[in-house]
Amino acid sequence: MLRAVRTAPQELPPREDDGLVLVRGTWEVFRGLLDARGEAPRPRFAFDDGDIEIMSPGRAHEVTRSKFGTLLELYFLHARIRAYPWGSTRLSVPNNKKSLEPDEAYALSERDDRPDLAIEVVYTSGGLDKLKIYAALEVPEVWFWTAGEGLRVFVLRGDGYVPSASSPQLPKLDLSLLERHLGLNNDLFELQSSFLAALNA
Repeated sequence: MLRAVRTAPQELPPREDDGLVLVRGTWEVFRGLLDARGEAPRPRFAFDDGDIEIMSPGRAHEVTRSKFGTLLELYFLHARIRAYPWGSTRLSVPNNKKSLEPDEAYALSERDDRPDLAIEVVYTSGGLDKLKIYAALEVPEVWFWTAGEGLRVFVLRGDGYVPSASSPQLPKLDLSLLERHLGLNNDLFELQSSFLAALNA
């Protein structure tokens, strides 16, 4: 049985995101939604003990997500860091209690059980507590870029996350530089050129 409990977006500029819906449903319902979507990139789904989040990201969300990946991968090249992209691969705990699809994710070693860093871009409020899900997945570090708030880093300590002013996974990365470039509206050539010049300064 699938039952809607609330919907958002709330007080957003038009067309920033197509919308977010929370419903109640079993793991079997959640899997059915995934099967119905097939290989399509949207909508995006998350599951937390019977709560299902259905997100249809809009253009602003996807542009920021793409810039995030572009700049971070440019930094990996500049810093000669061997990183392994996970993209938005669905992550689930073994007991089928929690699952989500990050906006971007990377492993910084050749591990195949989980990424070391996950990235979430947020334009629409009212969704599931993603940090609670990531903690169950034991992802060491999660970055949130939120419209109006900018970049925040959370580091796993014990069974929960604490905010951090720097990234333990990427301690030499200037997060303020990354955040500043995420806010630029340049084309990719100008964006990458500016970021690389700043890294080399």
